[in-house]
Amino acid sequence: EPYPVQYAMSFEPYVIMDRTAVPAYDERFRGYGMNKIAHLMEVAASHHKIKAAWTVLPQVFVAAGEHGRSGAWHHAFGARRDPAHAIR
Repeated sequence: EPYPVQYAMSFEPYVIMDRTAVPAYDERFRGYGMNKIAHLMEVAASHHKIKAAWTVLPQVFVAAGEHGRSGAWHHAFGARRDPAHAIR
C-alpha cells in the first residue's frame, strides 16, 4: 500500500512528476553532484503552488544499470579533483 513521507534535506528519491506542473530543472547544472537534490528541494519549497506529495510506492522498483564513474565524478572526487568543487 502506498504511504506518504515528509521531504527531508538531501532527499534524492527517484520521482514521477508532471513536468508541466513542477519548477523547471536548472540547466546550468554541470558536472557531478547536488543537481537532483537542489531540484527536489525547489519542488518541495513549491509544494503549496503545485501540490507536491512525497509518496512511497512499495511495489514499484527502479533498476539502474552499473556503469563506470563519469569524467565529472573524477573531476569532483578523483585524484585530480578540483578543490573549488570539493568545498560545496
